[in-house]
Amino acid sequence: MRKHVYDPAKIWLYPNYDMDDGVVLSITEKGIIDQYYTYWSQKMIKKFGEAHFEEHYSFSDCVDDWIVSNWAWSKEFQDMLSRE
Repeated sequence: MRKHVYDPAKIWLYPNYDMDDGVVLSITEKGIIDQYYTYWSQKMIKKFGEAHFEEHYSFSDCVDDWIVSNWAWSKEFQDMLSRE
């Protein structure tokens, strides 16, 4: 499996679950880190311990978890589908 490489400018799209109105929202990887990293890292440290967290986890892992939990897809993928 290919490891995700953190790209602060990469755009991800995800459904607006709060409104359930079919609107698709967008966020950059930097936005994900700004909004989610503190919460995510605290949960990971609580679960695995700080030493394990520091050795094994990075921004990329945080972004990966956010992508999966929000059913997100890349803007690149959306653009590819739009061209077909």
